[in-house]
Amino acid sequence: MREASPAQSSLAWTDLVLATMGIVLFGAFLVGLFSSVPLRIASSVGSVVATATWLGSVVANPGARGR
Repeated sequence: MREASPAQSSLAWTDLVLATMGIVLFGAFLVGLFSSVPLRIASSVGSVVATATWLGSVVANPGARGR
């Protein structure tokens, strides 16, 4: 077997670039994951408000439904 030279045992610049890319991509994944949570909450709240508005209009004016 060949012995590793000192140059081969240290990190090459390509290793640093690949590690940096991995960290950036993982960070972007986490940001995307956590930023979608407020959007999910907002859409759920919007759906509840829209349903409550519709039900309120039906209760307030039941004869107008289906015209």
